[in-house]
Amino acid sequence: IDTITIMEDAECNFFVSKALLDTSNKLTLNARKSVLYNGVGPSFIKYEVGKRDALHEYFSIKGKKVVCFAGNIIDVKNPYVLPKVFNEVKEKYKGDITFWIIGDGKLRSTIEREFSDLQIDCKFWGNIPADKMVDYLNCVDVLILPSKNEGLPLIIVEALKCGANVVGSHVGGIAEVVGADNVFELDKTFVSNISQRIVKMLNCNIKQELPISFSWERTAEIEYKIYNKIMSRI
Repeated sequence: IDTITIMEDAECNFFVSKALLDTSNKLTLNARKSVLYNGVGPSFIKYEVGKRDALHEYFSIKGKKVVCFAGNIIDVKNPYVLPKVFNEVKEKYKGDITFWIIGDGKLRSTIEREFSDLQIDCKFWGNIPADKMVDYLNCVDVLILPSKNEGLPLIIVEALKCGANVVGSHVGGIAEVVGADNVFELDKTFVSNISQRIVKMLNCNIKQELPISFSWERTAEIEYKIYNKIMSRI
């Protein structure tokens, strides 16, 4: 049985982003479909000021802005652009700034060399346990996700919940989370455009809000209604 047959025979096909649902339309328009957004765990919250200040002391970033990438350091995540983006941000932002990369992967050593050649202060943290990520995200001012391809990356939902701003490439469901003004096409202008947006966020204290669609309660409610509708037909 092929994928199209399975989709068309299903009572409902769930997608984690509208972008993925739209992509599925290239396969078939004759299938029942719905978007079910991911929520975020209750531990991902923005800490109160005192706790955030204590973390800044602990990580030796007091008075600094933190721009961060979090993810696997592999081709699909497009880490090659990070040294160029971080370098432009360093040149354009006049305040005290540092850069973090959280995660690991086969391209790490290559990217580390590029940062070293550009003399950029970038801390490579490696993989961080899931239950510790909330501490790190509460220290981040802007998270960047320049991926070549995505469904709906949970890290950007978690980052927004922790009070960080998020920018990224215009792929998958990223724009559905962070807004159209904060995603950019992966063309020759990408590095310049996303760097300018990061600097503006740092200078103007822009704050993003996570859309209300991204909660497990709302997702469960939608899923429950769909299941009830299916059961009523049986």
